[in-house]
Amino acid sequence: MLSDCNFELNSEEYTEFIFKDSYFANKYLENLEDYCITRINSKWSVISVRNSIIGPPSYEKFGYSVFPSIYGLADVGAITASGVIRIREQPFLGLNGDGTCIAVIDTGINWRHQAFINGGTTSKIKVLWDQEKNEIFDTDRINQALSGQNIDIPEDEIGHGTFMAGIACGNADSANSFSGVAPGAGLIVVKLKQAKRSLRDFYSVKQDVPAYSEVDIMRAIQFVSDYAESNGIPVSIVLGLGNSLGAHSGFSPLSDMLSDESDIVGRCITIAAGNEGNERLHYHGRVVNNNPAGVELRIGSNEEGVTANIWSKAPFQYSLEIVSPSGQIAGRIPVINESVRLNFLFENTTVFVYSRRYESLSGANLIAIRFKNPAEGIWTLNLYKNFDGAGEFDIWIINRSFITENTFFLISDPSVTILDPGNLAKAITVSAYNYRDGSAYFKNSRGYNWYGYVKPDFAAPGVDIIVPSVFGNDGYVVRSGSSIAAAFFSGIAALLLEYGIVRDTIPYIRTSEIKSIIISGCVRKDNIVYPNNIWGYGEVNLFNSFQRLRE
Repeated sequence: MLSDCNFELNSEEYTEFIFKDSYFANKYLENLEDYCITRINSKWSVISVRNSIIGPPSYEKFGYSVFPSIYGLADVGAITASGVIRIREQPFLGLNGDGTCIAVIDTGINWRHQAFINGGTTSKIKVLWDQEKNEIFDTDRINQALSGQNIDIPEDEIGHGTFMAGIACGNADSANSFSGVAPGAGLIVVKLKQAKRSLRDFYSVKQDVPAYSEVDIMRAIQFVSDYAESNGIPVSIVLGLGNSLGAHSGFSPLSDMLSDESDIVGRCITIAAGNEGNERLHYHGRVVNNNPAGVELRIGSNEEGVTANIWSKAPFQYSLEIVSPSGQIAGRIPVINESVRLNFLFENTTVFVYSRRYESLSGANLIAIRFKNPAEGIWTLNLYKNFDGAGEFDIWIINRSFITENTFFLISDPSVTILDPGNLAKAITVSAYNYRDGSAYFKNSRGYNWYGYVKPDFAAPGVDIIVPSVFGNDGYVVRSGSSIAAAFFSGIAALLLEYGIVRDTIPYIRTSEIKSIIISGCVRKDNIVYPNNIWGYGEVNLFNSFQRLRE
């Protein structure tokens, strides 16, 4: 989505905030002198405000959900195991994704690779938006570059987007035992720009680590939506990005936008579950009596900062006390809708604590903690209850990719570690499994979501999968992770969109119908115990799903 505020969106002199359009939001803007508005859609806008007007970014000036979250990258035998080959070869199906597109919102794409070139001459990329340069490249311009003309089309320096695009819809290459799931589908690619320095500094994310603003992901979603509507193309959108700090409930500006997109006919939203299950970054606690709950957080050496969020459902509210490795005690801080700065002299550490009763989107109580220059050692978070009876709380630390492996809870809970926006009920959330032996990927983030909704929805092949390389035009590498699995499922979604929309068999098909169709074909194994509150959980078999459709 091109914007007249491109200078402000890229300038380090401006900070972005996410606003839902309303009378009161617009009234607030009357008090600002230097700002620029980027309209995302009829509901959401981005406000770029000059830093000299608002000062350092902080939650209390605008609110938790208004300040953008920071997101990190989540990560032929396979298509045979899931029944994809069988539906390609069936005379009455023969599905390849023709007439559909898969949208990859990520790190870009190796557009020179043969996996994305039809007949060796023309690109299967319909459109590519480079957010950094705010430039759009259509198929004609990419084809001109492929023919040798001097056109500066952005590369994928990281490779993550290339891997996802390849497994979703890359061309078949029998010599290298490779094929994308929906090789007939076109590609819509958004190369996200890296998060600004000010956002990185706020969350203590190093400059050399891939990180993306919620603002730019939302702009990318709208770009894809506008392209799909104006060209009348059914689109399978896949996100391999995630954030670990939210309430894990599916409530955020990005989640709200994706929820609306999932309701659109001819659209499917697939999200990677994440790879945080064994990272020890989630703590679940319960307070029964008047003694505080003591949570021990080990912070490793050389951390520039660590961010953690404490969430509790109404009416459970807590006061926070922090004990440093040397024994200095600071607090107790109640939930009072403001920020407090704590200085730990012996550790030379500053801790910012922001609290909010009934956070605007989730309705939950929040205590957000930001350690700056934290000393190595064991930090204790004591939570005192401010209510009668027993209550529970959860603490999540920022994504592992943003901190060292030596920072973790001494006692942790691997459940409820799905990254946002994968906790959104309406979206299809995918984790990875090894199709060779049927085992789950050991790094998978795990469900449920915070309100008990079953997540992830499916597991797809995502362990040791052959994908196109980011280097050269004909190489392949092996990768694993939930991003690969989500990309795999997005290809399956494209096949169903071809069957339903392009062939006019299910003209109303969208995310919810695709989820139900796949569930109907799942096969349960005798030696596995499945959750009681879902009727179709099991191993995905696309051929079975189509058989059910035709019964």
